[in-house]
Amino acid sequence: MRKLLLLLIFAGAAFKYYNQDQQIDITPEVSLSDWAVKLSEIAPSSKRKNVKLVCPNDHYVSVNHDLSEASCRQRTQL
Repeated sequence: MRKLLLLLIFAGAAFKYYNQDQQIDITPEVSLSDWAVKLSEIAPSSKRKNVKLVCPNDHYVSVNHDLSEASCRQRTQL
């Protein structure tokens, strides 16, 4: 894996060196303001209420795999 990574780095440097006359740009056009808007919509807002889940002694907190819900479940013994 390291050899492949080094090969890619040197290939990129060689491509950049030998093609500097042709003005070839392989980097994508990205609008940072669009990404900032998208990330601010995804980020959790600070206005959310802090909800605390307290379970009885013989229960535990169970959380969904996508972290969307939590509930109290009773402990079982084997």
